[in-house]
Amino acid sequence: MTLLDTGPLVALIDDRDGQHRAAARAMGAVPGKASTTWAVVGEALHLLGRRHGWLTQAPLARLVRTARLEVADLTAGLGDRSLQLMAEYHDAEMDFADASLVALAEMRRDYRIVTFDSDFRFYRMTGGLSFAILDGSA
Repeated sequence: MTLLDTGPLVALIDDRDGQHRAAARAMGAVPGKASTTWAVVGEALHLLGRRHGWLTQAPLARLVRTARLEVADLTAGLGDRSLQLMAEYHDAEMDFADASLVALAEMRRDYRIVTFDSDFRFYRMTGGLSFAILDGSA
């Protein structure tokens, strides 16, 4: 399953976003469903709400409720590993949403991610593995 970061999630929902087409292209290359974390959903709801309020938050809420986007439960283990990663990458100011995606990738051993965030080019999972990034670029 491919992970989905905040930027492309917001761009998919908000067709006025400058990266909407890139997000759609990237998601078109994803077989099956995408997966994300509650931290990413929270961050996306916040950003969408600041832009256009509930008008753009509602489609994301529907997407989550209809299970078209899998949202991984925030377990104690996932939360703890996310906090460890934030400490490891404190110089890069890794936020909790990014850390939760790295922790989920480690847990599932699935390293494909749809993201526009260049930080994922240097984040490494246990064992030094790097992400395969889908960003919708031509």
